[in-house]
Order: sequence, then C-alpha cells, then structure tokens
Amino acid sequence: MGTLCFKRVTKAVEDTSFSCGISSIDNYVKNESYFPHIAQHAYAYCVMADDVVLGYYQVLFREIELADFPEDIAEIDPNIKDGKISAVHIRYIAIDSNFQGNGIGTGTLKTIIKDVEDKIGAKIGLVTQGALEMSNVDLSNEFTDMITTQRGFQANSRIITVSDTLL
Repeated sequence: MGTLCFKRVTKAVEDTSFSCGISSIDNYVKNESYFPHIAQHAYAYCVMADDVVLGYYQVLFREIELADFPEDIAEIDPNIKDGKISAVHIRYIAIDSNFQGNGIGTGTLKTIIKDVEDKIGAKIGLVTQGALEMSNVDLSNEFTDMITTQRGFQANSRIITVSDTLL
C-alpha cells in the first residue's frame, strides 16, 4: 500500500462501495458528510493510497464559550480572546472494512493532529473517549505502609489494654 494522501470531499461521496462495517456511519459518510461542511465549518476528507479510497474523516472547527465551562476552568486564563476557546473536533474517522487493522486510522489521526499543530503553531491536548489512565500509585509500597501502620495500631492497642488492666 502506498503513502496515505488526503483529499477534501467537495460533493457527495464518490465511492458508493465504501463500508466501514457500521451502517449508521456508512450512511452518514455517503449521504450527509458534505452538508455540515457548508453550515458548521466542518470539512470531510477522503483517505486514499494509490488512487484507492481507504476511508473518510471529518474535522469540525468550533469556538466554545467559557461560560459553558465550570468556573475553575473558566478562570485559568483571563486573557482568552472574546471569552471563547477554539476547538477542533474530529467527528469521525471511518476506514473501509477491507483495510481495517493496518494502522490507517492511527496514521490518519496522527496526520490530523500534526496538521492542526502546524497551523496553530502549538501542541494540542487530546481527550480520548473511553480510555483508562494508568495509576501513579505503587501498590507494593502502599500495602507495605498499610501493614506497618496496622501493626503499629495493634501494638498501641495492646499497650492501652495492658495499662488498663494494671490500673
């Protein structure tokens, strides 16, 4: 498979044989992906290699009102322009089921991130839906500390019991 290239979709999706395996996404890609482009500053792109359509993705550019954030977040940077934060929303990345499992979706995501970072001249933060974060707690140290504390508590309670019986 050749190098991935990305072509902006300028009319209804040309490749009607596209199927990512999820009918709702397939229908959206084929029938509606171009229309939000006009109204919502969303851009649909075709992922290709060697003139073969591998998938599609859509990026939406928005500004989020600070009033929509909790107070502690809204107060982080008082110099934010017009009380709005610019955001890039990747609406979908849909890879044809015949090409899934080859890293095309990951490559596409990395390209989207790099393009946005190049355009804004800064690194962007990511929010990953459904992901779990690894804990920064060392369980072996915590269990050792817990056992030490428990033994200390037992020893102190025995001292109190002995002192009570002596009195």
